[in-house]
Amino acid sequence: MFNSALAFDPSDGTSKRLSVPIVQALASHLPDTIPQRYIRSEKERPNTCPSNHLDIPIIDLGMFLGDSDLCRKKEMKKLEIASQQWGFFQDVAGHFSVLHVVFICYIPPTVLYYHCRQFLCDVLWAVNHGIPGSLMERMKETAREFFELPLEEKLKYEAQEHEGYGKASVFLDNQKLDWSDIMHLTTLPPESRKMNFWPTWPVDFRATVDEYVSETQKLSNTVLCLLSEIAGLKPDSFLHMYGKISQLMTWHYYPPCPRPDLVLGLSPHSDGSGLSVLLQDDETVGLQICKEGAWIPIQPIPGALVINIGDMLEVMSNGRYKSVEHRAVTNIDRDRISIAMFYDPGGETEVGPAPELIDELNPCQYRRFNRAEYMRHYFGYRHNGKKAIEFAKIES
Repeated sequence: MFNSALAFDPSDGTSKRLSVPIVQALASHLPDTIPQRYIRSEKERPNTCPSNHLDIPIIDLGMFLGDSDLCRKKEMKKLEIASQQWGFFQDVAGHFSVLHVVFICYIPPTVLYYHCRQFLCDVLWAVNHGIPGSLMERMKETAREFFELPLEEKLKYEAQEHEGYGKASVFLDNQKLDWSDIMHLTTLPPESRKMNFWPTWPVDFRATVDEYVSETQKLSNTVLCLLSEIAGLKPDSFLHMYGKISQLMTWHYYPPCPRPDLVLGLSPHSDGSGLSVLLQDDETVGLQICKEGAWIPIQPIPGALVINIGDMLEVMSNGRYKSVEHRAVTNIDRDRISIAMFYDPGGETEVGPAPELIDELNPCQYRRFNRAEYMRHYFGYRHNGKKAIEFAKIES
């Protein structure tokens, strides 16, 4: 019922292995019990801001494609309010979305650039994104089949050095643990894959993951080009700054929890990536983002992907885009699976703000650093709000 997690102490750089529970096995054997290591303090517990009490703007980006200037201006004003005052809004179907820019229909890059370059994008829903729904369902089915394997089979891929099956990084003996298990793999570049961690079952695991990796890479490239244009850069600027692309994949399994009010499925953090693409169950709410100190639940939209800005893009944009602090909560009678693809600059890439985004009015906010250096620091502070990005900030 236990596996060993690599514990890293950021104070002195040392590491050791700790024995931590596999939550899925723990929940199965002790369905009504929550060990003390999972129970959060009062201020950390998953209280949320009730979304039905908020006057959330509703945005229809399809209006930007019509012939009516009046409709465009009206919708742009709502988008301006949503972007500057809220940072999220609803789509026209009434689903709650955390967005500054939402793709509810295909918008040519030139149209999106013309209408949206003044706004910042932290998190967005992407629908009509080009990834087949059948592939997305196969990915979720593959993840579920893996987590349903016997524990002894899954432990063949036990995590080592932030890769494989088991637990996210554990830093201290007395650290509060998340109510979830993970499978974490490097997917790009192909030569960096550690195939000893890639399961041989389900039988179509590798073929399904390969296809999904290819599709999410194309989607991420498209979004990066759009964000470059909105920032006033050449479309390929961020891609050029990325250098050799790196992509990581993390599957999270959140078992049902008898007291979801006491635990967290995933601790608050921002992603250390440039972009993150999240595929999640359609029926179970788990993702929350932090808005002005309140935690806002994100209702899944069937067939949609959540795309959010990570620390690397915050640095590259010189703070024009901000990485998003988020967390996951649990459910009393349902499990939940999510699949996150982290799209990153290559390991040895030097990362820093785009020179074109630095001037007298917008001084440089972040120092330049090696991507691998940042990730060593990130794993030392992972799941601790936005503390990791302080590593890159220039003190004013």
